[in-house]
Amino acid sequence: MSERLTAAVVGGGIGGLAAAAALTRAGIEASVYEQAPEIGEIGAGVLIGPNSVRLLHRLGLAEAIDEVGGWVGEGSTYYRHDGTKVAPVMTTDSSGWAAMYGMHRADLVDVLRRAVPGHRVRPGHRAVSFTQDAENARVTFENGTFA
Repeated sequence: MSERLTAAVVGGGIGGLAAAAALTRAGIEASVYEQAPEIGEIGAGVLIGPNSVRLLHRLGLAEAIDEVGGWVGEGSTYYRHDGTKVAPVMTTDSSGWAAMYGMHRADLVDVLRRAVPGHRVRPGHRAVSFTQDAENARVTFENGTFA
């Protein structure tokens, strides 16, 4: 009998939550450990290009991205902070597929957080050490727990 694969993802930001969402979708029991007392994101907006949108679609998040994101269409332009035009925004990938979204970082983090079972997202866990042998890996956290 084989054991079910598990994974500990250290960091509950965009990258960590996206990794955990992908692992969960693949049937791997992934838990996210974040040092902050709650999962969230500070900052402003993000622009998500076609290649990233395609991956979010593969994670089953197309509808969620549509809900929180704003479509960036043909004719959009990058500007400097002083209003000087820089260049047009490339809204398609090399195959011509158009999918470019802008959204607040917190909204993207929330979409990704909802793609991981709630009991598997664990804030308040600051990683302090990591060990590994031929069969297992272990992360130890400042609060004395381990994964």
